[in-house]
Amino acid sequence: FFLNVITITLVIGIFSFLGFREYSTISLRASVEDLETNIADNERQNREHLQRHSEFLRLNRELEEIQSFLATPVRSSDLLLAIAQLRPESILFTNIAFNTRVETVGRQRRPGYVITLNGTVRGSPFEVPVTVNEFQEALESEPVIAEHLRRVDIRSLNRDPTLGHFTLAMAIELEPPPEKR
Repeated sequence: FFLNVITITLVIGIFSFLGFREYSTISLRASVEDLETNIADNERQNREHLQRHSEFLRLNRELEEIQSFLATPVRSSDLLLAIAQLRPESILFTNIAFNTRVETVGRQRRPGYVITLNGTVRGSPFEVPVTVNEFQEALESEPVIAEHLRRVDIRSLNRDPTLGHFTLAMAIELEPPPEKR
């Protein structure tokens, strides 16, 4: 009698243990499926958020570029107009670039501005250096530019014998605008 009771108790205990284990496995499987569904939904949302974030960063860069362009010490349109009016007819610009760079003045970091002029100069080897120097002096004495001018550099003036002209590269460096208080 005791042997039957012990056997039945052991069988009931083993079945209870196996049943509980199977129930736990089923509930864990259901939890895993729920979590996988949540992960799939969150991945889609995460991709959307990443796309919005990259769009935000792109717009932020554009806004910073516009702000730096507008914060120049000289209005860009006035500067380009002055350069165009001072340009001798023998000089033809092929590229005008407006660049900013961060300069450290004391403990403060402020934007510095460089206008790079690239082009060609027609004329004889004796006329071209004179023409370029006169243009440089005219830029340095132009009131629109002179107030904020750091320097005008002729970076290169090279003869191109195959095309019969000189290539010119100039840089106009402007002082950083004073810090607003």
